[in-house]
Amino acid sequence: MTPCVHPDIFGYYTVGQKKTYSKLEAIEWSQRYKQELKWYYNDDIYSAFDWSLEPGNSLQELYYSRAKQLRQKYDYLILSYSGGRDSHNMLESFVKQDIYPDEVFSFYNSGETKSNIHYEYNLSARFELKKIQENYPKIKVRVIDIKEWLSSYQNTFYDDQDYLYKMLMKWLSPSNRFEIGSHKHIKEYDSLLKLGKKVGTIFGVNKPNIKVQNGKWIFFFSDFHAYLNGSYQLESDYNKGIEGFYWSPDAPLIPIKQGHVIMNFYKNKKENNVMRTLNPDYFHDLIYPTLKHQFYMSTNVNYFAMGSRDWNWINQNRDRWFTFVDYVDKNVDKKWIVGNNFFMNGLVKITKEYKLN
Repeated sequence: MTPCVHPDIFGYYTVGQKKTYSKLEAIEWSQRYKQELKWYYNDDIYSAFDWSLEPGNSLQELYYSRAKQLRQKYDYLILSYSGGRDSHNMLESFVKQDIYPDEVFSFYNSGETKSNIHYEYNLSARFELKKIQENYPKIKVRVIDIKEWLSSYQNTFYDDQDYLYKMLMKWLSPSNRFEIGSHKHIKEYDSLLKLGKKVGTIFGVNKPNIKVQNGKWIFFFSDFHAYLNGSYQLESDYNKGIEGFYWSPDAPLIPIKQGHVIMNFYKNKKENNVMRTLNPDYFHDLIYPTLKHQFYMSTNVNYFAMGSRDWNWINQNRDRWFTFVDYVDKNVDKKWIVGNNFFMNGLVKITKEYKLN
C-alpha cells in the first residue's frame, strides 16, 4: 500500500464541533458542554475494509511489506529496540530480506536496578544489541541512558503549563515519555533534517485487541492501549517521522490479519476461557508463548516480557524508578501524580470496533 498523507495518524478527539489531541481536554469539554466525547483513529482508512475477510497474505509477508515500505519512505530509518518480541520481530522483518535500518536505539536507566526498564535492558536488550552489532555492522547501535537526560526533561514541566496540560495524556507513563522523546535531542538527526533528509523513528507497537461479544469476534483499537496517541501530533518536531510498525494507516492489513490469526487459533482450540484470555491485560499471556509461532518469525530468543498482571497503563511496573530514585525532582514527581489523579477522575476507555466474523 502506498504511504498516505495522513496528519492525524495517532488519532484525535471531538466534542461537538470542537477537536483536540488531548484526552484530558476532551473530557473537560464533554463534562462542561454535556456532549458526547468521540475518538477518531484512522476511521476513514480502517472502515474501508471488510474485516470479516481474512487477508490472503501471511503475517510474515505483511511484516516484510511494511519493512520495505518504511525503508523506501525514509532516508534515515531508526528502530526503537526494547529487547522484546515485538521490536525484535520488527527488526527481523528488515534484516531477513537483506534490507537494513540505519540505526537501532535502546534505552536504560543507570541510576536504578529495580524496575522493568532495568531488567528489559540487562536481561535481554543488551545481549541482542551486541548480536546486532556483530551480525549487522551496517546498522548503528545507540544506547541512551535516561539518567543523563532526566535533568533537561524535568525543565519541561515548568516552562509552559498550557503545554503540559495538552500533553498530559502521553506523559502519564514517565517511561513512555522518555523513550519516545529520547530521540528528540540527538544532534545527528537534526543535522540530517537540515539537509532535507527524511528521518523516521519506528516503534514496535501495538499488540492486537480482541474481544468476543454475542458470538461475534471483534478487533478493536483502544485509546487506552495506544502507545502512540494524538498528543504527539502537537510536538514541534513531529515531522521526525514517529510511527508504529504494526498499527499504521499505511499498513491496515496487519491488524486485520492478526485478528483472524487469534480468532482462528481459539476457534480451533475451542478455548473455554477465551474472554479472560483476550482481556488486553493478558496479551503477554496470549502471545508469550501461546501464539508466538503464529505471530513472530523468531521464537528462540530469550526475550524479557513485562509481567502482564502487574501492567498498568497509568503507572506501569517499568515506571516505578520515577518515584523511588533520589535524583528525580520531587516537585516534578508530585506534579505527575496530581496530573494523573486529575485525569483518572474522568477516565473513560474509548474503542473503535471492527467485526471479524
